[in-house]
Parts: sequence; C-alpha cells; structure tokens
Amino acid sequence: MENAFGRSAPFSLGIEEEFQLLSVESYELVPRFDEIAAAAADERVRRELMTSVLEAATGIHESVADAIVEVREIRARLRDAAA
Repeated sequence: MENAFGRSAPFSLGIEEEFQLLSVESYELVPRFDEIAAAAADERVRRELMTSVLEAATGIHESVADAIVEVREIRARLRDAAA
C-alpha cells in the first residue's frame, strides 16, 4: 500500500476505522473478512493482519463534515455486507 502522508493539502484529513468481526451467536471473533469484503465490494475496505478484523478508510477531505459523510457511507455498506 502506498503511503500518501504529506502529499495532500495542509489541514486535510481522512478517517480510518478497524472493525472486529464477531459471531452473532457467541460474540467470538470469526474469520469472515473475505466474505464481507466481497459483499461490500468497496476498495475502501482493507484486510488487516487477522481475517477477523477489517479496516475501512475514507479518502482525503478538506472538511470534517465531508469525512463524516463518507465514513457513514462506508459503515452502512459494511453493516449491509455483514448482515
């Protein structure tokens, strides 16, 4: 993955979140990254070291409000994919 730190406009931001994938029955971690990533079909969803964890990252934004709109969109895609 390419590092873009320092290449965006000053005071720009992005949001990165990590999600643990849990069994709805036992609340234990489950290795479902591939299944959820395929269902989400979104390049903003990325693999972490363990397949029971995924990372979601917005693009670069110049306002907090714009970043929040995008992070909410990603969360909705992940919610639907995990369902």
